[in-house]
Amino acid sequence: MSKQLNISFLYTFVINNNKAYYTSCSTSADELKNKEQVNYWQEYPEVSKKLLKITNNKRNIYITTTVKRWTFRTALIPMLNPNGNLYVIGADYDISYIKGVLSKEVLISSMFAILLSLLIIPFAYILIKS
Repeated sequence: MSKQLNISFLYTFVINNNKAYYTSCSTSADELKNKEQVNYWQEYPEVSKKLLKITNNKRNIYITTTVKRWTFRTALIPMLNPNGNLYVIGADYDISYIKGVLSKEVLISSMFAILLSLLIIPFAYILIKS
């Protein structure tokens, strides 16, 4: 599912004793091939202090995190289970993907602005001449 949505990682983790533990995590074909997949209740070693301070305030949280050599825009949804344990649903977007979308939008907007400017020039010329 993460591949279909252009999401780098989809995962859930629980915060327990000021540590984060994966309860589920998407795995790429390369990770499976190299046996680097994340297992249930595996500690999340790169967890930031911001993530450990998440509370169930019923608000989605958006942060930028850097793990190893990758930088991600992360969307997090905190939820309490019936036992009162805090689970977090997370999705990481590679920032280069977002930058690519923004660059495309800037290019399209710039071309549209140039086209409009070229269309207005003849009308401005007529108005100035009269």
